[in-house]
Amino acid sequence: MVHWLEFDGIRCRVDKKEQQLAELRRYLQKYPTTTVKGYWKTTGDMFAKFVRLECNQSYNDLDMDVNSSFDKSLHRHSRKPSNIEYSEIITTETYETECDSTL
Repeated sequence: MVHWLEFDGIRCRVDKKEQQLAELRRYLQKYPTTTVKGYWKTTGDMFAKFVRLECNQSYNDLDMDVNSSFDKSLHRHSRKPSNIEYSEIITTETYETECDSTL
């Protein structure tokens, strides 16, 4: 299954962004076969970041805090958001690995 998750954004506090990334990383550690690709908006909220999460869990069974009122909650979209572009930097940031500054 593919899930589209949004984090950060123009109205997001820095500490909330870190909590959202921590929630993503927790999920990736728990389910290591999951793959993630990062994206960013090309128009609109240029600070919003998206991940394409590919895993074996269905929409209703996703073991992650999404669409709730908690600070670390990510926003899940029902389909691929418009006006987004793949980003190696966001993918690397999500996996918490060193990123080449030339990307």
